[in-house]
Amino acid sequence: MKLRRTLLFPFLFFALAVQAQTTAPPTPNFLWWNPTEAAFPVLEGQAWPQDVKNFYDRLPARAEGTVRAPVWNLSRQTAGLMLRFRANSDQIKVRYVVEGRQALPHMPATGVSGVDLYAISSDGDWRWCTGKYAFGDTIEYYFRNLEPNDAYHKMGREYRLYLPSTIR
Repeated sequence: MKLRRTLLFPFLFFALAVQAQTTAPPTPNFLWWNPTEAAFPVLEGQAWPQDVKNFYDRLPARAEGTVRAPVWNLSRQTAGLMLRFRANSDQIKVRYVVEGRQALPHMPATGVSGVDLYAISSDGDWRWCTGKYAFGDTIEYYFRNLEPNDAYHKMGREYRLYLPSTIR
């Protein structure tokens, strides 16, 4: 389920917890979802999303060679992109790999390589979701105790995951 690109090895997966019915305390099993394999658009913030060279690019492939190299390189960063999805789980895991340094001298890893997850309430309010994170070769965020549903969201609560600057 890894998305592989030429020279780059990024992937971004979501896990939605599925509780098994047992007599012992439930242990969540996770159903993994790769946004690059979605049958409908889930990534927002791209110009011409059908024309990109790689899933997380922000400019169409035809812009390569037309715009200056620094502009093209910045267009390959994911800052400004978000994934929109629905989930009816009380737990969500996000795993991904970044290229380059996870932190900068003037900014911590959470600012450079971290993600932000927001849930939309039935009133349209954005609720920031607190997550535990671990940085290593693979970065993982684990969001627990989410409010998965309310009377308004029959198909699950809507989430928006804002991507870090370095997934490529």
